Amino acid sequence: FNVDFALSRSIKLPALGQSGEVQVRVEMFYVFNTTNLLPPQSNLTSAAFGRSTDALPGRIMQFGGRFRF
Repeated sequence: FNVDFALSRSIKLPALGQSGEVQVRVEMFYVFNTTNLLPPQSNLTSAAFGRSTDALPGRIMQFGGRFRF
């Protein structure tokens, strides 16, 4: 199974006016980084028949920021 996680923080900046703020954000996908195998080969003539030869990508992290004024 998948577990995704996001954490954000908004910081008010009076120098940008009454509504000025900066938002910093971190997002992580596949937090526990378990192996997610793709379905096994179903071609009967393949030497890899019945084996999973590929997996989904591991943990992905992304960082972001946003200015509001």
